Amino acid sequence: MDERIFLNPGDYYFAESATRIETILGSCVSLTMRDPVTGHAAMCHCLLPSKPDRSPESIYKAQRFHYVDTSVEDMLNQFRARSIPPHRLEIKLFGGANVVEVLTENRAIGSLNWKQARRSLEEQNLSVSAHDVGGNAGRRIIFETEDGSVMVRRLRSAASSSN
Repeated sequence: MDERIFLNPGDYYFAESATRIETILGSCVSLTMRDPVTGHAAMCHCLLPSKPDRSPESIYKAQRFHYVDTSVEDMLNQFRARSIPPHRLEIKLFGGANVVEVLTENRAIGSLNWKQARRSLEEQNLSVSAHDVGGNAGRRIIFETEDGSVMVRRLRSAASSSN
């Protein structure tokens, strides 16, 4: 039987065998990465676009997967440590809904999150093979590492549940 993992905000999991990784996203984003040759795969659940400049190193180490920019870097390093080149990875991006009223510089945090994920990947000359981002409804994500499939289920948005 496959292992099952549930990611909470700020969590990350690297799978070396068949695993079902699940999470629920609102404004947060998840990236999935999978090497089709070895089957190694990873998924993160990030809360914010980037690490604060003044974040103490001890806090950063404990919260490195809270941030999109550092999560991308750390995930790629996990694959490199296993001699898996980043260009071989199948990368997918999910979440970043504008479900929270919190705005940063007049932009919703959900949009900032998925845009940072794309920017961080582009800086590594990598692209997303599939995505489901934005909107105003959260998502339930199920990543099957054995074949790389991702099931996305949209959750009811706060706007639609009040009607």
